[in-house]
Amino acid sequence: MRLDFQFRCLVGVNSVVRYRETQKGSNAGTGITGKWNEKLEWLTPKQPGQLAVDFANETDVLRFTNRYGPLENSLSDFTTRLAPDDWRVEKVSRLASRLPPFRFPESEWRDRQEQFRMIWETLPVELRLDECRIFPHIVGIEDLVITRKGFRLPVKGAFGFVADRLIFRAFTLWELLLLDLSSVGRERLRKCECPKCEKSYFVGKSSAKFCEDSACRRWGRNQTKLNWWNANRRDVGIPTTKQKRNGRKHGTQKTR
Repeated sequence: MRLDFQFRCLVGVNSVVRYRETQKGSNAGTGITGKWNEKLEWLTPKQPGQLAVDFANETDVLRFTNRYGPLENSLSDFTTRLAPDDWRVEKVSRLASRLPPFRFPESEWRDRQEQFRMIWETLPVELRLDECRIFPHIVGIEDLVITRKGFRLPVKGAFGFVADRLIFRAFTLWELLLLDLSSVGRERLRKCECPKCEKSYFVGKSSAKFCEDSACRRWGRNQTKLNWWNANRRDVGIPTTKQKRNGRKHGTQKTR
């Protein structure tokens, strides 16, 4: 019998806008603020890595927040004491309208994204038997340890059953993102090698070097041809077009 398992978290925002902070008359950066929906909904990744891919490739903080919500929230203060199948979760979700508006600087969001990308790029790396990698400065996952055969990824949440399905309710969107990332086989966490790729983080085969974008794959084919030329035809005495042209102009005359 196969275990039916899901993880999710409560989300739902509206009126999300960008604000600009000033400090002593100088520009101190921008941030995002918004309100919670009166009725929250469960966010469950449709397929492993889908949510992680969206976050790793996002360039617009406002767009991501408007779609999913803030990475951290105060909803956990209301839901951490409730099981996922508790009827009060539905009631508590309606209390979101009473919560104060959320507010955070964009630089903080982008720092989290950089941390997330660093984990993404590190997980597929082959390590020696005696080697491990620890990230002591990543907010929220201070105990993250990556070893050769696996990794520890501490997150906060609660287990429960809903309709005979095992549910893990992450307390924040940030923790749901980490769970979604860990649900993908490490070898399938890929980064497109095309330097112009706009969505370089993707889930694919362990041998995949480029994402599904046709421009990236075309760049890869051209790069392969160039590498072959440099390795097999360059500097082997084959005259270039310029050399041939000069040879016709200054070449030796035929002997009679």
